[in-house]
Amino acid sequence: MSLAGFHKLWFTIASAQLGFEAAVNWDLYWSTYDLTQNNQSYWAIGPPSEGWALYPSYYAHQLILQTTARGWQVLGVEPWTLDDQATPYNEPHPDELEQELSAYSGPDGQLTLLGLDSKGGTLVAPNGESSSYSVGKLPANTNLTLVVWNAAGDGTNSVAGTVATDAVGVARFEVPLHAAFALTNVPVS
Repeated sequence: MSLAGFHKLWFTIASAQLGFEAAVNWDLYWSTYDLTQNNQSYWAIGPPSEGWALYPSYYAHQLILQTTARGWQVLGVEPWTLDDQATPYNEPHPDELEQELSAYSGPDGQLTLLGLDSKGGTLVAPNGESSSYSVGKLPANTNLTLVVWNAAGDGTNSVAGTVATDAVGVARFEVPLHAAFALTNVPVS
């Protein structure tokens, strides 16, 4: 089930990279369209028989909603190359599996980066690997909160700590390959 959450975050990040200001999910609650219920478990909140359990997709959306807000601006993130362009579903996708990043700014100086390494897009459990990030053009000498979705492989969010940018505005940190993150100056608990 964490794989669905990973893909929802990847879709949201890719949407922002392409300049969209929002991404929408159709069903976030338990539902079925036919008798293949177990093959459709992409929802964020489980069925009544599970006590309305919160699934990894719920926490993936929570990561976004706790670190951004309606009306924020999507910021361009470099490098952006031609292989990052979207292609029709029936054509091979030229985009390499790599680190993906999107950025958002609020009206009062809020800043949030969302990211993941798309090499983790097929992992259904932690494999012990991590992805090292080095992000520049951030405010210099600033402490940002690192929030990680699925850090322990359980599909939940956790505050991993504080990441300090250096004198030229570069932040360096690691995130498990099967996880996604928000790096933000928004208060998160």
